[in-house]
Amino acid sequence: MNNTSHTGNSPSSPPATPPPRPSEEFASLTQREAEILTLLSQGLTNRKIARRLSIAELTVKSHMRVIFLKLDVEDRTQAALKAALASKPRLNGDALNLDGDAPKRFR
Repeated sequence: MNNTSHTGNSPSSPPATPPPRPSEEFASLTQREAEILTLLSQGLTNRKIARRLSIAELTVKSHMRVIFLKLDVEDRTQAALKAALASKPRLNGDALNLDGDAPKRFR
């Protein structure tokens, strides 16, 4: 029997490593993985990606598994969504004006 008790006074476990920022996740992709992710985001099937890149469909599937691991996603829909969200331009405080007036740089 385990004599360990959970009284709440035990030292806390070390803090979890924060998840990688999206730019770090995408930087970890190889050029080929990035190409495949781009084509995936355009809605191409594995077969069409394979034909476009002149590689075997099994090779595409292999790359997909690695992409899913690197991006911490479970399927192609999540991978495409993550890629789309990461590529959207971000508005800085200058460009966002809730009063409805255009910022000076846009006038």
